[in-house]
Amino acid sequence: MKKIFILCFVMALCSPNNVNAQGFLKKIKKAVEKELKVTSNEKQSSDEGNAAVQQPIDDALKGLYHGNFGTDGSKETLVEIHETSATKKIILDKASGIRCGEFSCGLAFINTPKNGSFYINEQGDKVFSVSDKDIHNQNAMRNMRFSDNRVIDCIEKENGTYVYKAILYDNEGKIVKQLNNIEKASNFVNGVATVCTHPAKFGDKRFLKYINTKGEFVFPNLNIEGWSGDLVNRPLCDGLAAYQKRSDSNKMVWGFRDINGKEIVPATYLHVLDFSDGMAAVCGKVGEVEKWGFIDTTGKLIIPLTYTVQPKSFSDGYAVIENKEKEQFYIDKTGAIIKGPFKYGDDMSERISSFHNGYALLYQQEVGRGIGHTFVIDKNFNKTAYFDNFDASKESTEGNIIQSGTQGYFFSGGYIIGLDKFGNTRYTFISQKGDLAYDNLCSDFYEEKALYTTNLRTTAEKSSYINRKGEIIIQFVESSF
Repeated sequence: MKKIFILCFVMALCSPNNVNAQGFLKKIKKAVEKELKVTSNEKQSSDEGNAAVQQPIDDALKGLYHGNFGTDGSKETLVEIHETSATKKIILDKASGIRCGEFSCGLAFINTPKNGSFYINEQGDKVFSVSDKDIHNQNAMRNMRFSDNRVIDCIEKENGTYVYKAILYDNEGKIVKQLNNIEKASNFVNGVATVCTHPAKFGDKRFLKYINTKGEFVFPNLNIEGWSGDLVNRPLCDGLAAYQKRSDSNKMVWGFRDINGKEIVPATYLHVLDFSDGMAAVCGKVGEVEKWGFIDTTGKLIIPLTYTVQPKSFSDGYAVIENKEKEQFYIDKTGAIIKGPFKYGDDMSERISSFHNGYALLYQQEVGRGIGHTFVIDKNFNKTAYFDNFDASKESTEGNIIQSGTQGYFFSGGYIIGLDKFGNTRYTFISQKGDLAYDNLCSDFYEEKALYTTNLRTTAEKSSYINRKGEIIIQFVESSF
C-alpha cells in the first residue's frame, strides 16, 4: 500500500495542469491495479514459502502423543503439594536459610542457622545432633549423607582449640569409633569412605586414605601423599570404582579398583567416567592433544582414543559422541556410528540424550521457530511422543547426568527430570509421554521423599519433605516468639 500511495503522489506532482482529469484518473487506476497484482503475487509466494518450512515440522508431529508440559493442560496432571492433618511441624528459631539433606538409611541431615546440625528420621523426630557446621555447598551436604548405616562427623575445633578429629556414627546415633588427626571425610560409598589426614607434627604431609565402616584404614596401596582439594570417592559401577594416584611425574592420574581395593585397571588416564553398560570413557594424551576412548572391565581399550570432545557414557548399548562442529552421533560398542549426524547449525539445532530403559530425548529447533520440540525416541529412533518448551540438549553432572549450562535433565524412576539452576536447583518431573507430574521441587525423590521449598531466599522461606502423593509429611516452621 505504501508503494501505491507513493506512485499516486508522484503522478499527481508530475502531471501537467492541462491534462484531462478523466484520462489522468484512468492512468492512476491502471497503475494501482498493476501494483496490487504484483503485491498479491509476492504475498502468495511468501505464504507458500512459509508453508513449505512449516510442513515438515507439522508432518513430524502427526500421530504423536503431545505431552502437556508447557501448556495450560499441565494443570490436569500436576500433583498438588499440600499439608495434611498428619504433617509434622518442626519448630525452629529461624526457618529461612536451613539446608536439608536427602533421606538415606532412614535419616536426613539438617543444618540450621540457629538450632545447630542434627539428623531426623522419617517421622520428623530428631535422632541425634552433630557438631555445628558452616555448610556452603552440595558437596559438604553430600558428605553428611548416611550410607551403609554410617556417617562421619569431622570436628575442627572444640572450645576454640583445633582438635581435628572424626566421629563415626551408626544410624541410631551411637559412636562406632573416633579417629584423630582427620581434617575431612567423604560419605561412605560401597562400604568405604575417603579421609584427609591432618599432619601429626610439623613437616608431615596430608594423606588421602580409605576407611571401612568400622573405622579401620584399608587399601594402603591407594594412599595418596600430599593430598589437597576435594575428596574423591567414586562408586562401584559394573564391579569397578575409579580411583586416583600420583604418577611418577607427580601428576594425578586415574584407574579402576575392585571392591577390595585391588587395582584392576592401572592408573594411567588423565580423566575417566564411571563404568556403565560394561564400558568406561577414558581420556589420555595423543601427541599433545587430550583424546577420549572407551575401555572394557578388563582395561582393554575397545574404542581408541579418538574423540576430542568428552563423550557420554554407554547406556542401552549406545553412547553419544560429538565432533568439533558440535554434531552429535550415536555409536555402538565397536565405535561404529549407528545414527547421525544430529546437526547444530544455522538452520537446525538438534541435541540428543543417552538412552535409558529403551528411550532417549531428541531436541529439535529450526531457526526462527521458537523453542522447538523435545521428542521421546525409542531404540529404533522412532519418535513416540513430544512436548514443548524443554531443552533436552543439556544433561548434568553426577552419575548418569552430564551438565552443560544452567539447565539439564536426567531419567529417574520412570520420569524425565528437568533441572533449572537459578541460585538453587529446581526439579521438574515429566512423564515419559511429556505430561507434567511435579514442579518446583528442590530434589529428586530419595526413599520416596523429596524436598520442597516455598518463598525461597526470603524471610518467609519454608522447607518441607513431601511424598509422591504431594503430601507434606515434614515441615520446618519458624517460632512465633
